[in-house]
This record gives sequence, structure tokens and C-alpha cells, in this order.
Amino acid sequence: MHELEASLKEKCPIAARYGNVSDLILSTSALLQEKLPNTRGMIEMDKKQMLANWPKLQRGLERMALFLDGQRVFDEARLPTNAVLPVIAAAYEFIPEDGDFLAKAEKLLRRYLWSAFFTDRYENSAASRAFADFKAIKELLKNPGFSDADLAAVPVLNRSEFPLADVDSLMAAGWPKAAGIEARAILAVTTYLGAIDFADHKPATYDSIQRREYHHIFPDALLSEVGMPSYLALNCALITWKTNRMIGRKDPLEYLQERVDWADENVVRERLKSHLISFDLLCKAHYAGMEGDLLKQKLEVDYNEFLRDRAKLVVAAMKSLAGGDSPTLETLWSTHLTNNADVAAARETLIYSPPAPCAGSLSAAGCGTIPGTAWGQ
Repeated sequence: MHELEASLKEKCPIAARYGNVSDLILSTSALLQEKLPNTRGMIEMDKKQMLANWPKLQRGLERMALFLDGQRVFDEARLPTNAVLPVIAAAYEFIPEDGDFLAKAEKLLRRYLWSAFFTDRYENSAASRAFADFKAIKELLKNPGFSDADLAAVPVLNRSEFPLADVDSLMAAGWPKAAGIEARAILAVTTYLGAIDFADHKPATYDSIQRREYHHIFPDALLSEVGMPSYLALNCALITWKTNRMIGRKDPLEYLQERVDWADENVVRERLKSHLISFDLLCKAHYAGMEGDLLKQKLEVDYNEFLRDRAKLVVAAMKSLAGGDSPTLETLWSTHLTNNADVAAARETLIYSPPAPCAGSLSAAGCGTIPGTAWGQ
């Protein structure tokens, strides 16, 4: 076993980024032998068969690591759930190295990966559920003519049983440095989209994120003053700070300005966009001279608007990724801003439109005055 592990590390060092290599080998081998990818399955599997399967097992783990790296999920610390690893590695037994079916098969894997990240499928009983998902994925891959109508046969892709996360659930997701699946999934979306660092204007890579830290957008000191939760995934960005000194209660943009090497507004705006953060919402978050109920009231409005706005962007990216597609920042932001403009226009119409002309025998004076129906009542 030690020789196999050393061989894999030498041939594909990327695999070791995602967890204990011995565990990856054993759990993937268990699936290849139609056993559960857990301790029980590892004990029950045939060790001689594992050795016989070694070439395809090793290649599967290599391709799995490269696939995850291509989805910009860079390491174990950023991985929302490790239950996906043996499933993807074992699935590669049925996926060719090239050709038209490769693209179709890897689209299926993308659907699986991001659905696993953004549903509660693996919140419990992860091994047995991974086993069931693998068996269904294997059946699809053995039939190159499978269609979208067949996808629900894979439990995690059955949206009636395992719906994708919504805005409200994302707004409640905790700090992504912890082990929460949904919280890390939110961060994974930002690294997928580039997560440009403020320090060097470079997108996230495996090497660069080792030097980055998890930092608040709305400062903890500010939110703690009014008893609001700061350790939320949507209030987190993975960036490099230029200083570790304590900075007290600040407005969000002022806080960021003191923490990073600030550039001009347009540059900062674009860097924030790559983290799905609205510069404009941060711009209006000012609290100088405020305290008590006044501070709490304004901060609650601004913070919730910020969290909801970012959650909507994450949901849009999530739906695309869980559909096997490859969203771009430009498309996400363009659609988001258009939707926001449409909502604002509709709200203006509702608030300021004059009453509709009365019909029939009702007099003009009586139009729109049914008790309890006027705006503001």
C-alpha cells in the first residue's frame, strides 16, 4: 500500500492536495469493486483485485484531481465535501481520454460536483449516498446516448428530492473556514470566477490561496456593536491583507482601504466584482457618528441588502454550474444588473402610477378608495 501511495504522489502530486492519499486510494478502490466508500467497504473489498485495478485506479485519481483543479476547487481546505472525490475518480473508468463523449461525460461530472456542493445530499449518510450516486452515474456513462431526461436517475441530480440552495439558505451559511458544505460552496463559486486578489490583481490559484486569508467585508467590530452576525460566508472574501494590525469600527470600504493596497475606483470595482461583491452597495454603507438604534437600523438594512444581493449572484452562478455549464463574470453581472433595474422600474411603477380609470357606473371620485387597499395603509 505504501508503494502504491508513493507512486501516486510521484506521478500526480495534485491528488494529495485533496486529502489523505491512502484514504483516496482505498475509497475509490471500494467503489470500483461496488463497495461502500467507507471503512466497512474498504475492509470488505478484495485487496488482490485492488492491485489488479491499480492502473485504472491511479489514472482515475489523477483525472479527478485535474478535474477539480479545472473547476478551481484547489485543495482540501476549500473543498465543500470530500464525498465527491472517490465518485469522480471511479467514474473516470467509464470516460474516454478524448473524443466527443469526453465532453458530455465531464459535463455530467460538473453537474454532479456542483449539485453535491449546493444541495443537502451529503449533509449526512455521505458514504451510502455517494455509493448510490456513483452507481447511477456509472449506468449513465455506460450508455453514451443518455439525455437530460435521464439525469434524475442520479439522486443528487433529482431536483424534486434534492433542490438547489436558495437565496435565504445561502444568507444563513456560516464562515467558510469551517467545514460547512454550503459555506465552502459559496467560496468555491468565487474562486471559480477568479477571486482576483487585491494585492497583485491576479486570479486565485492553488499557490496564491495558500497566502490568502479569510476576511470580512462588513467588519466584525462594526457588526458586533449592534449584535449582528459577521461570520457568514457571504460576508467573506479570500484575499491578501497588507497588515495584520487590528483595525476598529470602520465603514466597509474604509476598512478594506486600510487593509489592502488600494487602487483607483475602477480597479477596485473590478476586483470586487470577481468576488461577486457590489462596489456600489459598499459605497453607500456609511456609519460615521451613528450609534445605538440609529446605527442598528441603518446597518441592518445595508447589511441585509448586501448579503441578499451577493446571494442572488451566487445563485445565478450555482444554477449554471449545477447545469454543467461555465458561467462568466460578464454574463452574471450583466444579467444581475438588468434584473435589478427591472425590479426597480417595476417598484417605481407600482408606487407612482396614477389609479386606473374607473369602469362602469363607479364615479371617478370613488375609484381606488376601497378601505384598506390604498398604498401605505
